[in-house]
Amino acid sequence: MPAVALTAAEGLSGRYRLKADGRLLQHDLDLEFFQDTEAAIHPNDSALPPSKSGLWSARIVALPDADAPELCQACPPTFAGRPLLNLKILQGLRERDDGEYLYGRLALPGQSRRMRCKVWRRGGDLYLRIYEKHRYTTHRLNALP
Repeated sequence: MPAVALTAAEGLSGRYRLKADGRLLQHDLDLEFFQDTEAAIHPNDSALPPSKSGLWSARIVALPDADAPELCQACPPTFAGRPLLNLKILQGLRERDDGEYLYGRLALPGQSRRMRCKVWRRGGDLYLRIYEKHRYTTHRLNALP
């Protein structure tokens, strides 16, 4: 299913499927991106440039895989044992003038640490890049109806 092109006014708003890669993510996740008015700025991020459209976050809105766990297992301590549905796993994305969203912090189910990430559009597709310690992975997010 091809992703829907977004206008600048919509920002990242919408629902997308993050496909499992078998390494970082064991199950597909349906995410909803939203402008987060309650997002707290991490102390290490206070020196970062301001965002032109506020901070953006994403939460899990569905677990498409029937065998996906309902509770967060092997997650960062603040998420451990919490239900996955409506869990805000991505926070702090800041929009740059070129349309990229940088400086996000991501906590994936099954990973015991938070990772840095960024999101951008290319054509009608939305991409998520996850930065690990010494490498990164890039995922194409599929738009959901």
